[in-house]
Amino acid sequence: RDQIPQAHWEFIQATELEYVTERYHFVHAGLLPAGKTWEGAPYGLEPRLWIREPFLSYRPPLDGRVVVFGHTPQRTGQPLLQRNKIGLDTGAVFGGPLTAAAINPEVPIGRLPRPDFIQVIYDSAS
Repeated sequence: RDQIPQAHWEFIQATELEYVTERYHFVHAGLLPAGKTWEGAPYGLEPRLWIREPFLSYRPPLDGRVVVFGHTPQRTGQPLLQRNKIGLDTGAVFGGPLTAAAINPEVPIGRLPRPDFIQVIYDSAS
């Protein structure tokens, strides 16, 4: 711990778990839908960092926003795009592409967002 510069600790401590706009909710793993329970609760795990189900299979709107998240690799190598969520984890850690999205904040609420996805494929031969 002493070998990590204080500025790095300050950056980590100031980091937010989520960023919320009128249209989008950006979070690492997802959100716990209202009225639902999840397996990590008894262990004190923070759902925004660890949740998969019931978030992934939940289809109704989540607070009227589209949730943009990672944490759950899509085995297809393509981002997950649903009316209420956008999953950007395409398995880069397992050899899949690294994915980013350019999201239009002007898309009306209730319409399916159509982000531009940018993917970079790691070539281990390079």
